[in-house]
Amino acid sequence: MTGSPSDQGPNQILKNECYINIKLQCVNYKSEGTWWQKRFGGTDNIVLTTTLNYKAGPETIEATSVQNRKKIKINQSSNLAVNKIIGEKIPSTADSIALEVKMSALKNDKLQERFDMLNKTEYQTALQLAPKALGQVLTITSLVKNLLTDSDLQPQIEASYAGIISSGRETEPIVNGNLTRGMLIFIATDEENSYSKVNVNNFELKGLNLYYNNNEVTNTYSVFIISTDDLRGSDQNSNWFKKYAIAVRTLDKIRQANNPTEKENILKDAIAIWNEGNILLDADTNYLDKEKTQIRNLYINEINDTYKKLNPPPVPPIGVLPNVPLPLSPDSPGISLDIIKGLTGSTTFNTIREALPATGNYLLETLKLDSTNTIESGLLENIVIDPQKLSEFINKDNKAYLLNLDKSGITRDFLELDKKTQKE
Repeated sequence: MTGSPSDQGPNQILKNECYINIKLQCVNYKSEGTWWQKRFGGTDNIVLTTTLNYKAGPETIEATSVQNRKKIKINQSSNLAVNKIIGEKIPSTADSIALEVKMSALKNDKLQERFDMLNKTEYQTALQLAPKALGQVLTITSLVKNLLTDSDLQPQIEASYAGIISSGRETEPIVNGNLTRGMLIFIATDEENSYSKVNVNNFELKGLNLYYNNNEVTNTYSVFIISTDDLRGSDQNSNWFKKYAIAVRTLDKIRQANNPTEKENILKDAIAIWNEGNILLDADTNYLDKEKTQIRNLYINEINDTYKKLNPPPVPPIGVLPNVPLPLSPDSPGISLDIIKGLTGSTTFNTIREALPATGNYLLETLKLDSTNTIESGLLENIVIDPQKLSEFINKDNKAYLLNLDKSGITRDFLELDKKTQKE
């Protein structure tokens, strides 16, 4: 990693903190050539592959793909422009992430054709943990690995790195092998450019080329950029998203309802479907617990807003103050309890307070529970929750989440996404 070890503390990536992105920024290959090539000239047919391993407990997910294939003249330095994501928004729940870059010389024309095919954009999918994408990743990985074991393939350069994703922050994380944000550089040294005693802060990327002390590096090298995102945003292709969309659309029945009791039963039905979506979301390994809580809150707030729009208070006579009904009727405490159960689920209360500060603190004061524990359903039966306050706190936390999505450039307009779901 660039930057001295003592500077990397703030860049350390911690478990359950963020989503990790890994990009292969650029690769350079310096062909030395064989004795025969040096005497008579020639080229190397090089294939560039990357492997990303995501290890969480006993499970390891591996993604190997072809990033480039190029014919290179011997005895010169050639830049293989890459700039490709090899891992995108991986939740930092793993024990470690390992990455490898390999360049091999092709000797077989048939192998060249196969690697050319796997070099196409559609076969360079970044590592995703969703079942549909993961199946594609595993299939491509198997194809590439089988080709890499071919006897007509001659390994030229191979470099690897494994970073630990730890639970605690350290002053010098790089020294202990912890993963950090920043630039990861592999360089094959030689007598002319040994880079044995370097100031890592003097490395600089200019476009897709690496420089040291303002001089272009001509050795064989590869550069990875490791960055993080705080949020992922809703996955409109997921089953839980579609379930949430159905929950909101259920409220359309209020337009034909004849009395308050019927309207409230429709609201209860929508909340029940929302809870079904929560179960599906809990099982989605693409998301951190904190954002799962924020997404649950996003859609219960959408249900609440939609209910208020479809069930406005009656217009009072002139001169009479309006009696505005609560969005969550105080005569039906079960509605509030169902919402609390849905928001908390099996998540510890500390996570609730981190994800939803306003709602979490309100519930903590009301329930007077240990913040490190989950909320057992039995503990909720005899409590009294003010539906109006609960609604206000949910809305406040939702606004904060939407603001952060906007800052991150993530699409968050639920109604716009819901239109697409309806068409499907």
